[in-house]
Amino acid sequence: MSDPDEKLFRAVILRAICDALGFTNVSKKKEEHVRAVREAREWFYDNGPDFRRICEWSDFDHVKVRAGVLKLIEARQSGDHSEIPDYWREAFRTNRMPSFTAFAEAIDNQLKRG
Repeated sequence: MSDPDEKLFRAVILRAICDALGFTNVSKKKEEHVRAVREAREWFYDNGPDFRRICEWSDFDHVKVRAGVLKLIEARQSGDHSEIPDYWREAFRTNRMPSFTAFAEAIDNQLKRG
């Protein structure tokens, strides 16, 4: 897979992570927001073939992706942010999505296969 394709599929995963954590591109007052969060979380919970394929095409380890996202979802729901990266802790505290560029770089380093 070429580097541009890999970047595209990584962006799909990053968008799904943000959606699963409630940082959607949809107004929080709308039903679409609730649906986007639910569908993104289901994608990670289900660990289905589409999820694993996107991770493979991204050169990400699907086990690491899923474990990390489930940990973030739990932290978001419980309010215990002690075991998550600082950029997410700040995002949860302020209820603002972290810098997508910084987030993408950190994720690249944490989730690559190998």
